[in-house]
Parts: sequence; C-alpha cells; structure tokens
Amino acid sequence: GSGGGGGGGIPLGSSPGKRRTGIQVAVAGGRRRLDVYELESQIINTNSWQTPFLPTDFETSWRWTDASGNRHPQIRKDLTKEQVVKMKEPPCELDMFKPITQWTIMKNDQTDKDGWRYAVRWNASTWSTKPGWLDAVRKRHWVRDFA
Repeated sequence: GSGGGGGGGIPLGSSPGKRRTGIQVAVAGGRRRLDVYELESQIINTNSWQTPFLPTDFETSWRWTDASGNRHPQIRKDLTKEQVVKMKEPPCELDMFKPITQWTIMKNDQTDKDGWRYAVRWNASTWSTKPGWLDAVRKRHWVRDFA
C-alpha cells in the first residue's frame, strides 16, 4: 500500500442533529452497526449512473465510503478496487464480529424508492429525493448489524 491519502475528504451533506463521528455505532447487547454509503455519479444529461469517475473523485471513486465520503475503512482487504466497485452490496466486514443481519438500504421520506438521494455535488448541503436538472451525484445509506 502507498499509505494513507489524508485530506480531500468532503462531508456528504449530513443532516443536522445526526452527526456521527465514528464508523461503528454501538447497538444494544454488544451488537455493532456498520454504516456504509454507496456513491454514484451521472454522466451529464444521460440519466446513466455509475461509480464516480472524474479525476477529482479520489476517495469517492471506490463507490463504498464512510459518512465523510472517504473510502470505507472496512472494505475487505482481499479485494482489488476493480472488484470493489462492481459489488452490488457493500464489500465491508467488521473484524472480530460476525454479521447477524443482511445488508439493508435505509429508505424514508428523504430518499427515493430505492434509497437514493440526489445533489449537485458531493459536499452539497441539500439532497433531494429525485434528480434535478443539475444533479450529478447520488448516494444511499446501507447498514448491517454485527455481533
């Protein structure tokens, strides 16, 4: 590995009051919840979404990130980047813990039916439930419990 590439992490427009510092959120009874964000960019005016591909997409080009938009630290170490970006579910696991639930996409009135939220850029303060004329990026939030 070439060492950590600090900096460049842009917060993915978090909701007020829901700020989280750590990756792992403790759940009752020794359970841990892993939060992973899936990111996609649109090829402008094509309505075709894919893994972020612009030269400025360093961390986001891994597709699976933490809440700050950095490559998720729990991505399986045995996978190449090419393998990681093709995964349909987060390729993340929690060392020393076993999954006790399936991966779940968080869906609510802030997302579309598939759990996506849309914005003009990664550090946007406003994310909407459907893509607007200028929206070029989208994200969705996955969770899984471990014990």
